[in-house]
Amino acid sequence: MKKVLTLLIVIVVVLVGCNQDLKANEEELLNFLEELKGVEYNVSKFRMYFDRYSKREEKFTEQFYKDFINGDVEFITPEYETNNLNESKFRKYTKKYSGLVFKIGRVLNNETIVDIKEAHYNFKVYQINFDDNETNGKEEVFYSSGYWNEKGIDNDGIYEVLNDSSEQKAPYYDYKGWLGEQVVEAEYVEKEKERTKDYNGLIKYKGRYYIYEILNWDTRIMISFYSWNKELNQVTCMVNYKLSLKGENKKSKSDEDEFVMDTESLYENMKERE
Repeated sequence: MKKVLTLLIVIVVVLVGCNQDLKANEEELLNFLEELKGVEYNVSKFRMYFDRYSKREEKFTEQFYKDFINGDVEFITPEYETNNLNESKFRKYTKKYSGLVFKIGRVLNNETIVDIKEAHYNFKVYQINFDDNETNGKEEVFYSSGYWNEKGIDNDGIYEVLNDSSEQKAPYYDYKGWLGEQVVEAEYVEKEKERTKDYNGLIKYKGRYYIYEILNWDTRIMISFYSWNKELNQVTCMVNYKLSLKGENKKSKSDEDEFVMDTESLYENMKERE
């Protein structure tokens, strides 16, 4: 009886700890967003990817930004998260996809993947209707980060969307159920799991799920939202907002040009990954 009670206490402590971490992360994000209120922003051309808002598109993007900044969205909590890929409770979700791996690499000649790095921490799984299709049930959206190998470290985090009813295989890897993925800048990087200034996560807004990514360069911010595009049948950037922060570090013209180049480069990289 004593062993059972001890085990129950341990489980409760772990669950409470996870909830506290999630709440702390959300509060950290909301505090950061609070500082952005009133800052001017531009909506990028990425909104051309919207597939169901037609004439309400401009109004929607303005309201979406306002509601996100104010925290008036639903932040999605993972079904489970761990730093151990082989943990039995996490394997309960991954075993549906035989051969599933959490790896990243460079593609040569569009056929060979090299410089492969494996994920080492921040494994999360969400069970949601990410593709906005009720007929095929919910998707498993897996997040992973902490990518490195003996040659170097990668600062990416990856959201991978899978559905066990799909026969589609992941590019360069032999497992079925793959629908798509989105690469973002990770919140934690390096082997020491250092906190970056960036944010990412999952939200639900007006009946639709989005991956959000916030890139923080101190004097400039880029907020992107990725979702399922039915027309393209893949995960794409649905809308992007750019903010310039003024003050002591007021940007010069060259800084503005660099910001445009950074944004365009990111756009091209996303197109390549898609």
